[in-house]
Parts: sequence; structure tokens; C-alpha cells
Amino acid sequence: MYMKGKKYKKAYEYLQIILNDPLVYSMQIFPEILEMTIQCAEKLGFGEQANNYRNQKTSLWNEYSIDVGIFYLFN
Repeated sequence: MYMKGKKYKKAYEYLQIILNDPLVYSMQIFPEILEMTIQCAEKLGFGEQANNYRNQKTSLWNEYSIDVGIFYLFN
């Protein structure tokens, strides 16, 4: 909601709460959360953080080779 309203600072704050929860690693939407965090970080001028999240997203894998990218929960 905050991203659609271009309130990137508020969106980034909420995304940080989600990313700080250890259960985020088992969430189907984890790649999408990372992508939103990358976008917010870039909009806020946090280039290094955006790159860290981008690297984290790139290194994701799952043991069943399921492409979760086709199941968009946020648009």
C-alpha cells in the first residue's frame, strides 16, 4: 500500500519489520519482499543496502526447484 502511494520510507520501515522476523525465510513471498525492499532502498538512496538485498535475492533457492515467481501475492 505504501509503495503504491510512493511512501517509500514508510514501506521500507514495514519491510524491515518483516525481514527481521526469522520466519520470513519460510514465506512463499520472501522473494517478493526482497524485491520490494530493493525498490524502496533504491528510491531512498540506500544503494549499498539495495545491493545487499539484491545479492540475497539472487542467491535464493529451494530444495524442490519450485518457481515461486509465478505466484505473485503483491502487485
